[in-house]
Amino acid sequence: MKKTLTLDLTNDKCPIAFIKTREFLSRSPKNKDKYLIVSSKNTLNDLTSTFKEHQVNFSVIQRSGNFIIKIKKLNV
Repeated sequence: MKKTLTLDLTNDKCPIAFIKTREFLSRSPKNKDKYLIVSSKNTLNDLTSTFKEHQVNFSVIQRSGNFIIKIKKLNV
């Protein structure tokens, strides 16, 4: 995981997590995988349901009590 393509949301809850995620995705390169680190199960569920609605290709890994959402390259 490249640090510049990783957003740590472990201290954030919704809706702050949504705002930071949107800003992060808009300024990161579209042709690279990106990572979000989330600690709250509720925030994870909210973010993943939004990604599903918008047909974003992603996967979730649980590691050390946190959840890592890997967002695949966006084809735009």
